[in-house]
Amino acid sequence: LSLPLHQHHRAHQLVTKSKKAHGFKSSLKDGGLLVQSNTLENEVTSALDAQSNVFALQRVMSVPFEVDIVFFDEFFDGFSQGFTHESEIDSVVQSLSGSAVDQVIQSARRKMDERVSQVFDFKKTSNDFSVQHTHFARETLSNLLGGIAYLNGRSLVARNDAMKANTSLGADEFVLIPSNFEYYTDLPRSSELGALRKTKLLTATPSRSVFPRGFLWDEGFHQLVIMKWDLPLALECLESWLSGSMKSGWIPREQVLGSEARSQFADHIMQYMLQNPDIANPPTLLMPWSVMSTME
Repeated sequence: LSLPLHQHHRAHQLVTKSKKAHGFKSSLKDGGLLVQSNTLENEVTSALDAQSNVFALQRVMSVPFEVDIVFFDEFFDGFSQGFTHESEIDSVVQSLSGSAVDQVIQSARRKMDERVSQVFDFKKTSNDFSVQHTHFARETLSNLLGGIAYLNGRSLVARNDAMKANTSLGADEFVLIPSNFEYYTDLPRSSELGALRKTKLLTATPSRSVFPRGFLWDEGFHQLVIMKWDLPLALECLESWLSGSMKSGWIPREQVLGSEARSQFADHIMQYMLQNPDIANPPTLLMPWSVMSTME
């Protein structure tokens, strides 16, 4: 990031090390090297440690302002692999920022508007559908598509005494977790905690920032929209959900897969992270399948 340092602007950086990706938040809170710079250029390299893997940059500026950030993979000290002259880097930066990017974005928006109108045919639905409605539909669709995530890991399951004696989970589907595992503190006494077999899931999410995981109930409604936009993508998502079902047909209603996903779970709703084989959601995945069966 290279910007002129205007009056009243400040720049800070944090260089530290995080042992795990899901520990990024705690790394920022617990410390590292915080430096106030008098320039917005090259301050990262001045405090770079070979063991560091977290770099947080803060810019404090007066409004209005615009910022373009161009990232070079394996970039260091002004040079990147494949570049021999700094002028080559400047040329690439110009092509990826400023007016060049604005033109690409405007072109993409026009194409998006055209395809949204073509695919969903709003005028056929209502003559009162305005340009503002089209823009709203485009933004809603963009958020839905942009929230599609690929998740990988195990769901946690809590079992009480009754479920231990009569459970629908097979021996190869449930692995008991030792009692010193951190989430045992959230369980009622005499309950046990286990992990389901490892699952890979491609799914839409209700919210990338608040609920960045798969919800079985929601997904049936998500795919009703996605299938009209990209049928192969919808089929891939639905197939992914069905492949995560247990032998009994049960699918965990909320897919909190892996330690990173668990670290993003809010404390006040932690009880919902632990899945229960006796609790199921309405079979909303049947809705997109039903619509697909009538498609020509």
